[in-house]
Amino acid sequence: MNLFAEDFIQGYTKYEKIFDKWCEKASFLGDIQQCAICELDSSGHAFIASNRPDIGEQGLTKKWYLYEPEWSFFKNPREGFNTYTTQFGNENSEIYAKEHRYSWFYYTEVLDDKTQRNYGFVSNSPNIYDKLIQNINVVKKFIKFFKEENKDIIEYCQEHKFNLAAESTNFFRSSYEIDKTQREKINDLLQSMGILDSNQNITEREWQCIDMLKFGKSANQTGKILGISRRTVETHFDHIKKKLKLDSKSSILETIS
Repeated sequence: MNLFAEDFIQGYTKYEKIFDKWCEKASFLGDIQQCAICELDSSGHAFIASNRPDIGEQGLTKKWYLYEPEWSFFKNPREGFNTYTTQFGNENSEIYAKEHRYSWFYYTEVLDDKTQRNYGFVSNSPNIYDKLIQNINVVKKFIKFFKEENKDIIEYCQEHKFNLAAESTNFFRSSYEIDKTQREKINDLLQSMGILDSNQNITEREWQCIDMLKFGKSANQTGKILGISRRTVETHFDHIKKKLKLDSKSSILETIS
């Protein structure tokens, strides 16, 4: 493990239990499984702290920092909620609304012209969306509470930032770009890692089939939901496996997730 990887994972693990305790205190929002802070500065350095080291390791392996806008420093930052704030619903179809199990949001805070900070929270209840995203005054109180409770974590991490810009060529951005869909992000990532050929991509329909597979839907159930035949669903999965050079559906989820 190189120095960057060590610093990255350390940010996720040092205060794991303290973050867990804080999640318990915030139970009024529902059962919060994840919370995280990502602070970035104009020198190209950052810290990431969370109560989920396994997510940190996955993020490192999948190289999320190469394409996630939350891990970028913006010349003209947009304080407040970013463009995708909830997993309840889907940009493609209302059909997915009942399938999603979690609600989450990111909030960007501009500390000064040299430092920006992102907060992320995941709950199993839509309350986190209803109570926070629709009421900016409650949001500010919530973020203040979070910072006060975790002051030691933030101070420690600020003294132990790592050079994220050295790894991410997209660290500095002039303005907040319109977010790509999750499918587009995955395509970019798979191509950058050499898993997916540059002239190929996961299509919209293939992505819908993968989405249904994530929630345990059979090919027959997926076909009924999407209005296509079971055989067509299986054909889509055959195409996906060929593109990703895989031999099973379970391998698809391991690669995509």
